[in-house]
Amino acid sequence: MRFSLCFALMLVAVAGCQKAADTATDSTVTASPAAFNVAGAPTVEFKVPDMMCEESCAKAVHDTLAAQPGAEDVMVDFPNRLATVAVDQETFDSQAALAALLDKQFTKTELVGAEGNKSDDENNL
Repeated sequence: MRFSLCFALMLVAVAGCQKAADTATDSTVTASPAAFNVAGAPTVEFKVPDMMCEESCAKAVHDTLAAQPGAEDVMVDFPNRLATVAVDQETFDSQAALAALLDKQFTKTELVGAEGNKSDDENNL
């Protein structure tokens, strides 16, 4: 009987470790800095101070920015509340991306830096 009990506890422990390993490899929310923007595209950075949770909020920021025309790659830095987007300068509009984040209730979002920004280029003409 002790053997059965020990075996059952060991199975539970292994199953729990396997689940933790599966969730640790989920890369849908952020890209590692080494894998981000390997093409060296211009970037636009957003400060998102009201991104409160790593799972759903960071994913919502990532998905919202990734859906913008001209967004080539997105990296969300949850601890620093920043999102960086590698962009195609011809098609990405940082003001539209900012508006999309505001629509998702990230009301304190600010545009921090913009190397490649269609709307900035238009303003400089």
